[in-house]
Amino acid sequence: MEKLYEYVENLFRNELETNIYSALIIGFVEASLKDLNGDLQLYHDKRKELKRKRLEDLYTFYSRVVTEYFCDLFKRNIRNNSLIEKLLEEARSWINDIFETTCKIFNIVFLVNIETKTKLTICTRNPYMPLEVGVAWHPYFNLPYIPSTSLKGLMKSYFLLNDIKICGLNTLDLFGSKEYKGILTFFDALPSSFKNSLIDPDVLTPHYQEIGGKIDEKSVKPRPLVYPVISSGVKFSTIIAVDLSNVDIDSKTFINEFQYHLNKAFFIGVGARTTLGYGVVKVRIINVKEDIG
Repeated sequence: MEKLYEYVENLFRNELETNIYSALIIGFVEASLKDLNGDLQLYHDKRKELKRKRLEDLYTFYSRVVTEYFCDLFKRNIRNNSLIEKLLEEARSWINDIFETTCKIFNIVFLVNIETKTKLTICTRNPYMPLEVGVAWHPYFNLPYIPSTSLKGLMKSYFLLNDIKICGLNTLDLFGSKEYKGILTFFDALPSSFKNSLIDPDVLTPHYQEIGGKIDEKSVKPRPLVYPVISSGVKFSTIIAVDLSNVDIDSKTFINEFQYHLNKAFFIGVGARTTLGYGVVKVRIINVKEDIG
């Protein structure tokens, strides 16, 4: 019978050349099949292992072990960071290509730097990753990232909450809706550099299990959940593009006002658990291209 940690170790035998996203999904499916066949061991205590039902606790154990392993995998490779640097260079190259391309299409293009000042947890309910508390992981670049939808949602919420307009343009004009395209286009934010680490394991300990929408106060059972978070000190790069082809406004005024509100919007934090200190970031526009044509 194969122990779970040995199975996970074999899953990542090619280290960072392994596509993390694919490995997590395929690994969980294969682990489930092995467990159903009685070929996977979760508990060190053999008596406890024999008593458990197949697939029982597999999700929690798998989530914890793979999180600890691939976070440690990134930490180990920091000492010899050629593989990590290769991944980051590919991400930086993509951002540069997108910036050059959008500059040919849009009237205003912002190249934005986002630096995490505390741990960042985002896309915790990712339906495609078999983790109890997920993280936004890019399937192509093999790196954590901040989805464009999260960036757009953050800014749109700030504008709606404060009823903000820029050059007379309201939230609908700026961000659009299902039926209407706004003038702003957001792109994914990819990591470009980091201080000490790129990703870390974190722990959340729910004490109750909700069954049928109800919680039994007598059934207290602390259950530590280990999950991945983006580290403090990680710098991301992203692009926000503006299409002014159908509006008549002063571009200089728009740029100045947008920069101001960009900083205000991100002040509240990015991602989940911001009230607990997560998701504190520093935002800086490092390049602006303007071409009214």
